[in-house]
Amino acid sequence: MTSTALAPGGVKEKRLIARYPRGAVRFQGEIAANGYVILDRTTPTPLADGRVRQTIERSDNGGATWTVGFHATYVRVASGGRDASTPLERQETHGQGAQRGQT
Repeated sequence: MTSTALAPGGVKEKRLIARYPRGAVRFQGEIAANGYVILDRTTPTPLADGRVRQTIERSDNGGATWTVGFHATYVRVASGGRDASTPLERQETHGQGAQRGQT
């Protein structure tokens, strides 16, 4: 974790922990705060139609259970003449609090 991870706009380090079929990957890091260690993982998943789904989860019990804190689907900006390197924009987000078991 970098020294600014808990600051607004701060940066924390995550490491690649898994690769899945069809291009999905998972990154995981830790946040240490007030004597607790919180695991934080991000899973971007390419979808068949070219969109990318991103889920960010956290665990405060060593990974026994995970809570979704952010879920979004990104789509390419629709504009004539842009190629496949066009940046993605967030299309939709979903609320917090969904519990998931360890995967």
